[in-house]
Amino acid sequence: MYREDYKTSYKYRVKNTLLAGYLSLRIPLFNFINIYGGLRAEKYKMNLSGPSSTPEYVTKVRRDTLTLFPSINVTFNITEKHLFRLAYGKTINRPEYREIAPFSFYEFKENVIVYGNDSLQSCRINNFDFRYEFYPTPGELITICGFYKDFKNPIEATWIPASSGEWDLRFINANHAWSLGAEIDIRKNFRSWSSKGGFLKTFKDFTVILNASIIKSRVETDLLYVRDKNRPMYGQSPFIVNAGLYYQNDKINLSVSLLYNIFGKRIVGIGTPDIPNSYEMPRNAMDFTIIKLFAKSFQVKFGIKDIFNEPVLIEQLMKSELSDETARITVKSFKPGRSFSLGFSYIIKYNQNK
Repeated sequence: MYREDYKTSYKYRVKNTLLAGYLSLRIPLFNFINIYGGLRAEKYKMNLSGPSSTPEYVTKVRRDTLTLFPSINVTFNITEKHLFRLAYGKTINRPEYREIAPFSFYEFKENVIVYGNDSLQSCRINNFDFRYEFYPTPGELITICGFYKDFKNPIEATWIPASSGEWDLRFINANHAWSLGAEIDIRKNFRSWSSKGGFLKTFKDFTVILNASIIKSRVETDLLYVRDKNRPMYGQSPFIVNAGLYYQNDKINLSVSLLYNIFGKRIVGIGTPDIPNSYEMPRNAMDFTIIKLFAKSFQVKFGIKDIFNEPVLIEQLMKSELSDETARITVKSFKPGRSFSLGFSYIIKYNQNK
């Protein structure tokens, strides 16, 4: 059993106010080009205060900003089923309270002391997107997208040297980062097979969904005690795949879904000159759900989450000085567990005509 030692120095108070307004404009051109422009203004005010380890001193963090977020979206409607889309938008990632609160707390999951950073800045992101969209039939789509994101002051959880000779975790802004990638989305149903005979007709109630992306990212930092000055972004996978198989039969009131996910290895611990980066390794995850409606009122839902129950594996990868082989050091390994759920519900319908 774990119990955290509570101290008044851990307490802090936050008051946050966000006022926002949005202006949009649509300009149609040549009957097949549409330009959508927008400008969002945000007035953000945050006051954080709390005691520190010194009782007579009160920590205060104040932020008061007015930020403009422009966006533009240009669509080229080639036909009713085919279109191209160009888009740009500016967004922001503001620090969470615990990331900016200037005190330390013990993180049981990672077994480290985590420090907030009252000088942490918001990350501003410029998003560029080019997309081709194809709609073969109602309910079906195929999209192919290329994107680029530019990050100013990205926020990363970074290992810092501690006075005890060990390493603690602190939230720090890197200088700059970018990510470049491609994505494909497919949604395909088989309703047209309802006219087919034999075995193929049984697939008319199925829908397949696929989303896959490949991403290349780089972050730049000038911190002296990090392992790499130029590396992939913290938490960014080089590829992500999501797939789903759905069955929906309204005649027998039955719905079934099977979902799958996998991602490429991603940095979860930024290394030091002496310690390699820590990576979360790929794992296969699959969920299953079935829903059955009886007498149009009584519903039963059964689900299995994480069918494979593969271990979450954190490893450090280090190249050997004597050969080209890479040594793998397991930092952490655990199985999150397979879970089952069973739910019952009763639907009551009211006659609104009375």
